[in-house]
Amino acid sequence: MSGIADGSRTEKATPRKKKEQRKKGNVFLSRDLSGALGFLAILSAMRLLSPYFFSYLRKMVPDYFGKAASVGTLTAAGAAGFISGLVLRILLLSLPVLMIAALAGFLLGGAQTRFLFAPSLLKFKFSRIDPVAGIKRLFAVRSFVELLKSLLKVVIIASVLYTEIKARFSEAALLPGKDVLEALVWIADAVYSILLKICIVMICLGVLDFLYQWWDYERQLRMTKQEVKDEYKNTEGDPTVKGRIRQIQNRIRHARMMQKVPKADVVVRNPTHYAVAIRYDALHNRAPTVVAKGKDLIALKIVEVAEQNHVAVMENRPLARGLYEAVDLDREIPEKYYQAVAEVLAFVYNLKRSKQGV
Repeated sequence: MSGIADGSRTEKATPRKKKEQRKKGNVFLSRDLSGALGFLAILSAMRLLSPYFFSYLRKMVPDYFGKAASVGTLTAAGAAGFISGLVLRILLLSLPVLMIAALAGFLLGGAQTRFLFAPSLLKFKFSRIDPVAGIKRLFAVRSFVELLKSLLKVVIIASVLYTEIKARFSEAALLPGKDVLEALVWIADAVYSILLKICIVMICLGVLDFLYQWWDYERQLRMTKQEVKDEYKNTEGDPTVKGRIRQIQNRIRHARMMQKVPKADVVVRNPTHYAVAIRYDALHNRAPTVVAKGKDLIALKIVEVAEQNHVAVMENRPLARGLYEAVDLDREIPEKYYQAVAEVLAFVYNLKRSKQGV
């Protein structure tokens, strides 16, 4: 990615863009934090395993030095065998620490990248060996920041080393008079203390680096407003087309609703703003059902269709508005409207019977 974000890129990256970048292997990772925490894991492991190490060394050192002293004439083959055996034992001694280091590196890196595996990163890219691109990266802002970080780490580590060595110099002068193993224990303890302090400092720097890497990653992924609009169109569809689809869907729903008005028992209105058509089918419903409703022009249309099909139309302002707001289409009315609707239906049924009697 480019080291300097375009000034027109003012919008945060969308989840879709982040997902695409992740597939390409582009995620933010603080190697400083992973390295510092990994180093802390190694130090902790060495501290926990130190009794085992010293027990092993206590047996190994006299054994090997005893063998060396007993050799009359040292040949090249004998020296090679002696050294290879010593190296092998040291490797076996270090194996637990090496395994912990490898596991810590895997887990810490995976925790930051959510164990990302991107095969695209394994593909050959000419830009990686392109000298012109390499020179550009060398003089990029990111490279300058990395250089400053490296210099800062060197200065801090040197300061800690100098301070600790100076504080322990008087004790170190007494080492020649101590037993070999006792001196080794003192040296190991001093080295551990120094490394632990360096590690703590590096963790603090690693946290700052993690925040910087996150900020820089978000900055480089920023999008222009046009890119956000284009992505929205690609994922959600063109707003104009979606609006047209909604209009067509509303027309279909409106036509279907109007087809149910002639089958209604009564239309309750208020008188021009709201209209609700009600039907009661005792065989299929426990309560009257709202089969059509609307406001303003739709309300007038419902009333017009009802009158054309000789459906009773009654004016009841509070009931019309209450049913319009409380009941969805093709739903039974709530219990609190039973009494009011029952009175309306009773009046309509009585009116029908009286007309039939005439």
